[in-house]
Order: sequence, then C-alpha cells, then structure tokens
Amino acid sequence: IEVCNVSAFPYTMTFGGTISPTVGEWSLLTGAGPVSFLDAEDFNTDMTFNAPGQYVIRWSAPGDCVNDEITITLGETSGIAYAGEDQLNCDTDGVFNLSALAIPATSSGTWVVQNAIGTSVSFDDNTSPNAVATLNAPGQVTLKWLVAGENTLCPPNEDEVILTWIEAITEDFTSSVCDVESILL
Repeated sequence: IEVCNVSAFPYTMTFGGTISPTVGEWSLLTGAGPVSFLDAEDFNTDMTFNAPGQYVIRWSAPGDCVNDEITITLGETSGIAYAGEDQLNCDTDGVFNLSALAIPATSSGTWVVQNAIGTSVSFDDNTSPNAVATLNAPGQVTLKWLVAGENTLCPPNEDEVILTWIEAITEDFTSSVCDVESILL
C-alpha cells in the first residue's frame, strides 16, 4: 500500500476488511518509526505512524495459522511548484532570469527541459529557483520546475514556464519612404 502526499505526521489510517480466523494480533516487523494500534487484536483497527517511510506490518493468528504481512509506504507532500510567468526576450542575447517557488522552503526543485524549438538551453544552476537560463539561438523552450519534498517516496509536483527569444532587429530604419503601398522588412 502506498500513500503519497501525507500532509502531517503522526498519520492515522484504518485498515479494514475480512479475514478468517478473526482472532489475531497486529505487530510491526520493520519500519521508519514506531506504529501504534488502537486495538492490536482488532483486524479493522486504526494504525498511527509517526514518520514517513516504509513499514512492514504483520497480522498473526493464534498457532501461526495465518500470518499476513503488508508493506505500507507513506510519503510526505511533495511541495508546491510554481515556475513563474512565461517570458519573452527581444534582446540580442537569450538570457532569462527565472523566478520559481518551491513551497515549503524545505522542498527542493530542479529545472528540466520539456521541449525546445529551434534552440537549446543551459543553466547556471538547474537546482536554483532563480537560475539563469541561456538559450543558444532564437527559439522557444518549455521548462518544467519539479519540486520534491524531503521524503522522495512520492512523485514531485511540477509547473511549466515558456521562454521565447525573438532576436532584436538591429537594422537602421531612419530612411524616408514616400508614396509606397507596402514595405517588406
């Protein structure tokens, strides 16, 4: 059983179902922390876990008739990812100052390239929310900001930002044009 995005610990879950024989006892075999059972002799009891991680729980019936082990993996919320606003750069360089957020502050983030059209991108630090991204040619790049919590059992949350570089026109347009219907630049 995997439960991701647990927002707080201790975390309580109810295990339910039917089993025969109905007499037995829950116990913790291994785990990332202690587990308490509301009633260890009730198959449908509440279990409280004090930390994220993996636990192996056993239901044992008298006389070793039934021993069933269950692996439960609990993961913390990955955090909130915000990649910032899409950006348009019309300068002669392809430099973009990224401005992402990873909430809470204990979360960590990584920039990854989702798609690139006509260009490629490099980062000064792809783990910084305020990284500088540089496109090597005019074009468009879609970046993902992936945010993981302290516990990496759950998939990261993500958000996208689109960077578009249209190279600035540097021609001199001070010439006078009279009596023309159109101009092709």
